Amino acid sequence: MKWSFLLFVLLGMTGVKAQDISYATRAVVNRIEKGGSLDHEFTGPEHLVSDQYQAYTELRKTATTKELYTLIFDQNPVVKGYASWALADRRYPKPFDVFREFYRSGERVPAMDGCVRYQPALAEAFYERLLSHDYQWATTQDQKIFTEELRKMDSLILYGLAPGGYGLYRYVTAHNAAHPAWYPRIRELAITTHNTDLIAELGSYRQKKDIPAIIKLDSLAFPAIAQFPDTAFRKLMVKYKGLKTRKHYAEALAAFKSKEAAKTFTELYPTLTASETEDLDVALTRQFSPLYTDLVLDIWATKRMIHPAVLPELVMNKPNESSEAFARGLKRDLPDHFILTEGYTPQADSALKFMLRHIGRYNPELLADVCSNNLQRPGTPVKPFLDMIAYYRITGTTAQLFTLLKQTRSATELYELSATLYALNNTGIDRQVAQLLKQRKKEWQDAYNAQAIRELMRVNS
Repeated sequence: MKWSFLLFVLLGMTGVKAQDISYATRAVVNRIEKGGSLDHEFTGPEHLVSDQYQAYTELRKTATTKELYTLIFDQNPVVKGYASWALADRRYPKPFDVFREFYRSGERVPAMDGCVRYQPALAEAFYERLLSHDYQWATTQDQKIFTEELRKMDSLILYGLAPGGYGLYRYVTAHNAAHPAWYPRIRELAITTHNTDLIAELGSYRQKKDIPAIIKLDSLAFPAIAQFPDTAFRKLMVKYKGLKTRKHYAEALAAFKSKEAAKTFTELYPTLTASETEDLDVALTRQFSPLYTDLVLDIWATKRMIHPAVLPELVMNKPNESSEAFARGLKRDLPDHFILTEGYTPQADSALKFMLRHIGRYNPELLADVCSNNLQRPGTPVKPFLDMIAYYRITGTTAQLFTLLKQTRSATELYELSATLYALNNTGIDRQVAQLLKQRKKEWQDAYNAQAIRELMRVNS
């Protein structure tokens, strides 16, 4: 009865009379309807801003807040989705009203993010937009309002009747932080729905009384154990030892941070596929222990695969060994595989810079081979290696640099290669660079950085 009353309040009718939409706003809405997809900002193989998203930004700029709220009740799901995004971006003070309408309808919308086409519930698309464009830069009062609205939305997700919560449980658990108010409901849903996110959140409460119920989940229990690595789960972990295809098992085992876990992973590693190795590396990063340092370094040295978040931990625990392992990995003829997970998306070259600086500090004699092996590797950012060559004046790569300088069709690379060669501080090299730049002047004289190239030549003449 209590839940029924709560649900009645949460799903209460929101009466909104039809409002006139201005001509300018209607024109943009018509464009959005024709586009037929809720495009994110960057789409397609080249991650360009689509015409559809440009239409959305115009809607966000043109429409009034009242018009946007009215469009939440439009017949077209794409229009509804973009209207809700515009409200989120404007920090609309009553996002729960929008979310409730979408949750109640259960309507889905065709969408595209990057190269991926999918069909999320409008409720999910709106909630995700709220979190990705959050209110943390607003005033304290705005933040308070947003938090209160979010709690109402979370309550609807947890106590509502939508099958699987429209995939929204993961958003609730991401910021729940074992909140005591939701514990009974999360416990019930975790046990009855077997939802992975809810099972993990149940573990985060670390309640001894939940251990029997978690054990009954059998192979589904691993997300909870990863948050609550109690010795009572040892028998269950032993039962599934060697279950290398389960990434949740790897994270659960890693959570124990024991010599036994490290030994098990070391034995399993040679038998893993590339995707399984990535799952293992993520597990070891999320549940890092100094006991896992050697294995994480070995994965990089042999597979050129690592999660950048673990780099500071490695160099703190074993600085010399890390330097040598970084160098071995960078000399392997493999593409870089920097694992990027939700909530951690640095640029790939930042991880390279970190590794190279560390090698330079502990084993500078290894840098020549490392840089030489990577200067012409497809897909590898060249700039971090050029910076090392310039800083340490590594003359052994001079021939390669001139080859690249003759071949490049990029004005940016032309400048960076020239600057690196000039940094070697060799009169003979300086003359060759100047001669080559003069020969190719027609190619760069109208480039965006033409003035920078001229200045580079001037100061080194």
